[in-house]
Amino acid sequence: MASSVISSLVESFGILKEKYTKETKKRTKLVDLFIGFNLVLATIQYIYMKVAGSFPFNAFLSAFFCSIGTAVLTVCLRMQVENKSAGKSEEKAYVEYMFCCLILYLVSFNYLG
Repeated sequence: MASSVISSLVESFGILKEKYTKETKKRTKLVDLFIGFNLVLATIQYIYMKVAGSFPFNAFLSAFFCSIGTAVLTVCLRMQVENKSAGKSEEKAYVEYMFCCLILYLVSFNYLG
């Protein structure tokens, strides 16, 4: 029973990986990699806070929410770029993304205060 579940999961993962590498554009793969980087960075920051302590708690919160916020904004960018039926150009989506990231970083920098 358990071996059949594991084998079906491995087979499903293989199909998913093959389809992703064939059908996804390189720009979208780069965006996905950046999302993963931000999530890994947030995880490392959380682990470091648990191990070393959280003395400047504002600094931890600012950095953590900046990483998570950038990941969320990048997911939104990916959704806009991949959705061709919305009628938006990719350039406009990237400009909006950069503007929102700038606002996020300014708020994060001010929170360090």
